[in-house]
Amino acid sequence: MSRKVLIICRSYYPHYGPQAQRMASFAKHLPKFGWEPVVLCPESTPQNDSKYDPKLVGKDPGRTIRVPYNISGTRRRIDFLVRKALKDLSLEVLLFWSPVRIYRDLLARADLLLQEEKFDAILATTGSPLTLAIADKVSGRYHTPWVADFRDIPAQHIANLHRFSPRHLYIKLHKDCCKSATSLVTTTESLRERLTQWQDKPVSLVYNGFDPDNLHQDLKPSKDYFTLTYCGSIHDTANPESLLDALDLILERDPGKLEHFRLLIHGVSKICFRRHFASRRCSALIHNKGHVSFEDSIKAQQEACALLFLSYAGMKGVITAKLLEYLGSDRPVLSVPGDEVTTTLLSETQAGTAASTAEQIARILLEWIDQWQRTCKIEYNPRPDKIQFYTRENQTKLLAQVLDQVVTTVV
Repeated sequence: MSRKVLIICRSYYPHYGPQAQRMASFAKHLPKFGWEPVVLCPESTPQNDSKYDPKLVGKDPGRTIRVPYNISGTRRRIDFLVRKALKDLSLEVLLFWSPVRIYRDLLARADLLLQEEKFDAILATTGSPLTLAIADKVSGRYHTPWVADFRDIPAQHIANLHRFSPRHLYIKLHKDCCKSATSLVTTTESLRERLTQWQDKPVSLVYNGFDPDNLHQDLKPSKDYFTLTYCGSIHDTANPESLLDALDLILERDPGKLEHFRLLIHGVSKICFRRHFASRRCSALIHNKGHVSFEDSIKAQQEACALLFLSYAGMKGVITAKLLEYLGSDRPVLSVPGDEVTTTLLSETQAGTAASTAEQIARILLEWIDQWQRTCKIEYNPRPDKIQFYTRENQTKLLAQVLDQVVTTVV
């Protein structure tokens, strides 16, 4: 007899971001482990969601309840102007730019659901504390245990958080909301260590991952060009400078080596692309593919000769959803500039390598290009047994075990 879990999230299909992919994978695989999921989320539309993906419409893996959230044209323009004006002044202010109406309407719908149906547990996931606050309230009203899922935590990408930063209040909101949670889950060991300091309660690891069902069959790299592909956004703490230095170095020493080389960038805005790539000597080798759907992103990874990953230098223990997604592509990964956790993961799975200096990166690229010119492929011998641990199904099994424990503990 299966148990029922209410999943509360801020972003879900047809939104294509990491939170949506994580929750959708849970909803897809939980029934295999004795749990019936019901997803509660705001409605995603082209008008209110910049990451709306029409290809994900109708792809819900299970029962989904969407609460309407409409934004007028005037409100959208005001939001845009405020965000643009505050961009250089204080991005921290935007942390509190969370629509009150979403919270109110989601809370009302969650309350109604728990009145009408029996749920054995609740799972609420971050970004914002909005979903955690809803789980906190309804779990108390209906005596339903809940689990807080931290894909990341506030300010994890800020090495030195100023003591007067508004983010401290944001962190406090997360902490306060989780006091009633029975258990917490997160995506990396370093985040688990920090969350353990927050709360005196169990914190379990449930990584992100990849779903083999999303992969396209019989896709092969182009034989015309050696393509190094990057998918995802580019943050200040993860940028491509050392790679570009390496390409400029090769162009200076032996430009003929890059005659059939292409760096393809997927998921980056035109403004971001110009800021990082336009002024470089190697810019002619780099092509911006703009924002693409989740499906096309997976296809681009499989069509690549190799994949570029920009690690978070100086940020201890961050394993992004994108890196684990890369593992399913069956293509070697170049991590730049590399970090301890990313390098260890690539070494254990034998799915790629890391390099921190322009000289190291140039040497790896030239070795790969030479292999490709001789054989039309790169030597690649990953460890499937290690990689399979990071499938979405295997990670959902770990979540199901946490939910089972939560119910058992409360009973």
